[in-house]
Amino acid sequence: KQPRGWGANWLSVVASIQVNDLSIEQSEVELKEDDAIHIAIKNVTASFKGTLTYGYAGAWFLQLFHSVDFEIESSIDLQINIKLMCQRDQVAADASDCYLTFH
Repeated sequence: KQPRGWGANWLSVVASIQVNDLSIEQSEVELKEDDAIHIAIKNVTASFKGTLTYGYAGAWFLQLFHSVDFEIESSIDLQINIKLMCQRDQVAADASDCYLTFH
């Protein structure tokens, strides 16, 4: 995002991201009579590690860049409620009803 009053471009790029120690404690799938599938994936833990590079590209070929290494540990629950619909002899899935909980 470009700061106000600055006539230049701000750039940010995430490079070399790794996902480590991914584990899933519990998962459930339930078929519903109303043409739906409920999927629950609980206590997913992972460690994300990578490098964030950001910089400034201004006038007169001025370029300044900086890199920051990061590591984030995360634990989530995911609930997906998929509605199945028939459209022209094909099955379409609507997964707009989903929840992600961080803990």
